Amino acid sequence: MLPNVPTTAEAGLPDFKLTVWYGLSAPKGTPGPIVTKLNQALSAAMDDPTVVKRFADLGYEVVAPHQRSPAAFEAFMRGEVDLWARVLGAMKPPSSP
Repeated sequence: MLPNVPTTAEAGLPDFKLTVWYGLSAPKGTPGPIVTKLNQALSAAMDDPTVVKRFADLGYEVVAPHQRSPAAFEAFMRGEVDLWARVLGAMKPPSSP
């Protein structure tokens, strides 16, 4: 999408991967049938060709159907929390002047 901007690999960071994602969550304790209904409606929207095209025009990919369940999203979120906890834990605090 940005032809004059080098990729992270071209900039010397071949293993760097950063993604932008969006998800929908509900408050803890939301009844299961409501979560199921929201998930089904959102998944149906993500299958709409107009939505898929609009996302593609914006540079986004629609998540595959098997990755759209509440359990899959929870597993993804846990992975993100673990990843960023390790990244932040590996950072050195700035030196005091």
